[in-house]
Amino acid sequence: MKNNNFWWQKIFDERYLKIYSFGITEERTNKELKFLLTFIKKKFKNRKIKILDLACGYGRHSLPLAENGYEVIGVDYSKYFLSLAKEKAKELKIKNVRFLRKDIRKINFKEEFDLVINMFNSFGYFDNNEDNIKVLKNVYESLKRGGYFILDLENPNFCWKFFLKNPQVTEEGFLYYEFKEPNKELDINTKVILDHVNRFVILQRKWEENGKENLWEGKFKLFYPEEILIYLKLIGFERIKIFGDFDFKKIFNKESSRMIFKAFKRG
Repeated sequence: MKNNNFWWQKIFDERYLKIYSFGITEERTNKELKFLLTFIKKKFKNRKIKILDLACGYGRHSLPLAENGYEVIGVDYSKYFLSLAKEKAKELKIKNVRFLRKDIRKINFKEEFDLVINMFNSFGYFDNNEDNIKVLKNVYESLKRGGYFILDLENPNFCWKFFLKNPQVTEEGFLYYEFKEPNKELDINTKVILDHVNRFVILQRKWEENGKENLWEGKFKLFYPEEILIYLKLIGFERIKIFGDFDFKKIFNKESSRMIFKAFKRG
C-alpha cells in the first residue's frame, strides 16, 4: 500500500460489502448486539439513554440499538455507507436515529452521550498516533459524567499467530500470509501483510469480476492492550476492564481473539 494518510476516505464503498460479506455475518452482528444490550441494561437499567456509534458504517449497530428504544447518533466518513444507513432507517421507519458525516478526529460533542461505542477495528486508522489519541479525547468529551465507552479491537497476539503458521516475507522484509476467501459469489485472494515497523496490518484483496481485475487495500493499526489502557487512563477514564470476546465471562488474556475495552467517565 502506498503511503497515503487519507486511504481510509476511499475504501468503504460497495466493494467493501462484497468482499467482507463472509466476515460480517448476521450471527456475528447478533453476538455483538447481545453484548451491547446486556451491558446497557446492566449499567443503565431501564433508562432511555443516548448513544454515539463512532465509525458507524452502514448502521449495523446503530439501527438495532435504535429499534430497542435508544436515541442514537451514528457518525461516519463514508457517504456510501451513510446513504445505506439512512435508507434503511427510512425503510424501517426508525425516527430515533440520526446519521452524520464527520471526521472522527473533529467531532465536538460536549457531554451529550451516556454511551459511546467504536466497533470492529474502527480505531487506529491514522498514521499519526496523536490523531488516534485525539479520537479518544473526543470520546471522553462527548460522554456525560457517569457515561461509558466500549472499544472493540483486534488482539495483536491472536493476530500474529497466523503469520507464524506458514511465514513468508515480502521484498520489504514484512511477514505475510495469503488465503482464499470463503465467498460464494467471488473468487477472492487475500494477502495479509504485517508492517512490524509501523505496527499496521495491511489487507490486499484481489478478485476478477465481469472480466475486470479488482484490487481493494486497507489497513489497521495493532495496539498492545497496555498501550490503550495507558491512553484511556491518561485521558481520565476509570474502571477500565478488558473482555476477550463478546461474552462477559471471557476476561481478556493472551489467546483472546478480541480486546473489548469498557471504560467509565467519573460521575
